[in-house]
Amino acid sequence: MNRSGPCPTGARPAGPRPGRSAGFGVDDQEYPLAASPETTLDVPQARDDGAKRRQILDGARRVFLSTGFDGASMNEVARASGVSKGTLYVYFASKEELFAALLRAEKREQAEQVCRFDDGGPDVRATLDAFGARFMDLLLRPDSLAHLRTVMAVAPKFPEIGRAYYEAGPETGRRRLAVYFDRQVEAGRLAMPDTLAAAQQFFDLCKAGLFLEVLLCVVPRPAQGEIEAQVKRAVDLFLRAYAAA
Repeated sequence: MNRSGPCPTGARPAGPRPGRSAGFGVDDQEYPLAASPETTLDVPQARDDGAKRRQILDGARRVFLSTGFDGASMNEVARASGVSKGTLYVYFASKEELFAALLRAEKREQAEQVCRFDDGGPDVRATLDAFGARFMDLLLRPDSLAHLRTVMAVAPKFPEIGRAYYEAGPETGRRRLAVYFDRQVEAGRLAMPDTLAAAQQFFDLCKAGLFLEVLLCVVPRPAQGEIEAQVKRAVDLFLRAYAAA
């Protein structure tokens, strides 16, 4: 692999800003909509609110991808979303809150795509090979790298954004993988005292030094075959430590 490839150029995506709820999906019910005793939302209205929220998040995604977090404005988001600025503020009180909501929504969707396990399948190695390849493919995508760079840049000023990214992304993945490990321990295929710690170790083995090199633009994204080879080495090491005797 060429170890001196240029950093990919392009628009800098921005991750979503932390919102008010602990959820992280598009459908989270965190609308800052004033509810008076005279006003109730029927089911069709609630559906409309969900659709409007998704419309706003879609527009925000385009703006953050093209301008980054610092360059984005609520005016631009309103235009890109096709809503009035007043409507935008009904759903999101600030750019930071909107950024977090977008981040949570995207991380939730990614978790559904990546964290798929054959809990009852006996071939742990094949399951981890496939999962690790999906994980690394997602992690090394240009938009994923750009989101992380943006979050790292704004987190010192807005730590809630860093927290939203961590909870909706790495922490969710770690807990889902730990559940898979729990079931494999119960089935007698793995032996580990702490499945959460083992899940973190698996992610770290998959990333090894490659992820940091790509993140810092030391090397370009490697070919898929090299990514899969690194994952297989990670799985080999992991199973040497944790495969049941």
